[in-house]
Amino acid sequence: MSSFKQRMDEARGLVEIDLVLRGAKLVNVFSGEIHETDIGVHQGHFVGIGKFEKAKRELDLCGKYVVPGLIDGHVHIESSHLCPEEFCSLLLSHGVTTAVVDPHEIANVLGTQGIQYILDSVDRLPFNTFVALPSCVPATELETSGARLGAKDLVKFVTHPRVIGLGEVMDYMGVIQAEPDMVEKLKLPLPFLDGHAPGISPQDLNAYFLAGIHTEHECSTIEEVKDRLRRGFSVMLREGSAAKNLLDLLPAVTPENSGQCLLVTDDRHTIDLFEEGSIDHLVRLAIGAGMNPIRVIQMATINTARAIGLSSLGAVAPGYQADFVVLNDLESFDIEEVYWRGLKQSGKGERPRFSRLTVPPVDSVHLGNWFPSKLRVSADSELKTTHTHTLTCAQVRVIGVQEHSLVTSALIRKLPVRDGLVQTDPKQGIAKLAVLERHHETGNLGVAFVEGLGLK
Repeated sequence: MSSFKQRMDEARGLVEIDLVLRGAKLVNVFSGEIHETDIGVHQGHFVGIGKFEKAKRELDLCGKYVVPGLIDGHVHIESSHLCPEEFCSLLLSHGVTTAVVDPHEIANVLGTQGIQYILDSVDRLPFNTFVALPSCVPATELETSGARLGAKDLVKFVTHPRVIGLGEVMDYMGVIQAEPDMVEKLKLPLPFLDGHAPGISPQDLNAYFLAGIHTEHECSTIEEVKDRLRRGFSVMLREGSAAKNLLDLLPAVTPENSGQCLLVTDDRHTIDLFEEGSIDHLVRLAIGAGMNPIRVIQMATINTARAIGLSSLGAVAPGYQADFVVLNDLESFDIEEVYWRGLKQSGKGERPRFSRLTVPPVDSVHLGNWFPSKLRVSADSELKTTHTHTLTCAQVRVIGVQEHSLVTSALIRKLPVRDGLVQTDPKQGIAKLAVLERHHETGNLGVAFVEGLGLK
């Protein structure tokens, strides 16, 4: 029997297949309905829905819900402070079977060595990790980084099977002004170009889209969402640990435009992953806010797959990879089991354990000529200083942190001065922030005051 005929017979239920899920309530992301059916799985892929009498193994779901494996379309592993193996294991336990990662944080320190480490770490895991090559290392010319990556540095990765695109293009001015280095990167033979353009004008947005960049995760207002949807962008609604935009932006999602909207985490800290989850947390938030559960699941699965070009993922349908999640309850998104390519990876209250890649230690912090007195801020002639009979104060620029946002405010505050040095002020919630150049031993240091971190 030819392989083609074999596949036809498997799909028609005429021959034995590996697995049948019986009595499933399938959340169908194509038809937008929930219907009871059996589901056939063979050699890691769905062969179809309907009747399958012959199977090596049967799983009676007794009316439990089946949804496609969740997809995080934009995330940085490094922000979790976990090695890639632990990160993927944790995501699997939360129903996430696919993640598109942009390793620009590790590449900013280690260059191509950092990218290779991520690729090597995820290579044999039962998890779909795809890499978007860092487009901006360093992020801007104002930054001192451990490496500089041009198109010539990235080209050696483009044929890797896990590399699917160019990571978030933060240098949007370089794009719209057609700067040669950025144009070279945009011309790399990669099918997916990821966006990052907060604050860009609507007119410049035309040029940004025309460059081939068709996703955006940095929207913080409903108007920004609308501007991008009107031009054809796929908008990534983000709920990370630092930036929490999902609930603010949900009102922009309508039945007419929801197919262009998807869910991403971007940056998720370890404690939040453990206690709340990943994309499953976003699903629960959106459902809790009153959105139709089927539409939310579409935004966490098939919409993401389509926006990024993952043609075999995101659905329970013939030919799609058999990644799926079994739920006890749809409204609470209570996860019972998680499967990758038809094999169970995680059950309730458990997660898989993966062996870590053995890598030699890397000494990547080089402070150079550094000493604590550099942390002092003198109340010199540049600061407006006032004196009273009890206290000397100085008017100082302060960075204002806005809750759940990456955007900060420029503030002026009066801070106490002692022995000619400006002090922090816990009563105002003002702490001192220092950034040390850690790559090239320059000894350079930036010191500022910051309000709103919550440090006591």
